[in-house]
Amino acid sequence: MRRWFIPITLCLVCFRLSYWQWERHLEKEALVGVFSARIKEEPKKLTTNTLPFSRALIEGAYDFEHEVVVRNRRLNGIAGVFLITPLKTQDGLNVLVNRGFIPLIADREQFRDKKQVSFVGLVKESQGSSWFSLASGKLWEKVDVEGIQKNLPYDVLPFFIERLDDAPTESMIVASSSGREDIFNLTSGRTIRAGTEDLSLYPLPAYSTTVPAGRHLGYVYEWIFIGLLILAITWLMSRRSGS
Repeated sequence: MRRWFIPITLCLVCFRLSYWQWERHLEKEALVGVFSARIKEEPKKLTTNTLPFSRALIEGAYDFEHEVVVRNRRLNGIAGVFLITPLKTQDGLNVLVNRGFIPLIADREQFRDKKQVSFVGLVKESQGSSWFSLASGKLWEKVDVEGIQKNLPYDVLPFFIERLDDAPTESMIVASSSGREDIFNLTSGRTIRAGTEDLSLYPLPAYSTTVPAGRHLGYVYEWIFIGLLILAITWLMSRRSGS
């Protein structure tokens, strides 16, 4: 019986992981449902109570002095960063704005010609703490609103804005492709290829997306299979040693 202790324990761990993926599947389905409902609403004026995944009318001035970047982004073979710039609205609210993707080789200064702006943005929740951010606070792995806030001389809203080019669709939050850059960085319909030298196309609006709910459902069955496989292998080995 002692030989079965580790296999049974591993099997239970696999079943627990399977249940966790099932929970993630249900959470993701609920998330997509909320998003699908809110993108159909007309854009409204940004307030402290604006809900995630809704569209907001943004009018204000950028604070380029406190701009940071989200590094390690890649689009169609082009290495680059996301420009995350604080913006003060006409109502006196401060909010972080993902202005979009620019190539790594580009100078950020050339994308600062319009301080006063007006556009429609998509409200997104903070993407959590960034373990790999540098001490300078200028480079981040994701849009960590709480972390970026620590380096600002004023308070910002607890969410951030993604600048929109086109009418929002469900694909702005769910990417079905297996490619990593599609899962995390889905952009507007503009076509950009490696070697493009026309920097007037940038910053290119980039939307953070999430893995489809069906992907988690696949992991549910995978973990169950692995757990049962461990038990089957252990049973076969015990049969052989017994004979």
